[in-house]
Amino acid sequence: MQSTVVRYRGDSPVRDSGETVDTRVEDGKLLFERRWFHRGQSVYVEGRDVPRFPGHIHAITDEAIWVKRPNMERFRIYISQLARGKVTLKRRAS
Repeated sequence: MQSTVVRYRGDSPVRDSGETVDTRVEDGKLLFERRWFHRGQSVYVEGRDVPRFPGHIHAITDEAIWVKRPNMERFRIYISQLARGKVTLKRRAS
């Protein structure tokens, strides 16, 4: 099985320290803010234009993460949005 690695680095205007967020997808898992996220994991999604909501990671692709909301709608988050800090993922207890 061939491993696909996609890396994005971005400066977030929200972060004051000028740090970059190393965000990548590897073997169907997402590395974001030094934490691994996988399909089926319970998360909180929040962002500048998105109110905080709970959900489950439905799918992880090279370009986007799909999160399923409690009302069964799916929400797409592009990897570049995570890298720039426009949207963030936080773990939650399942």
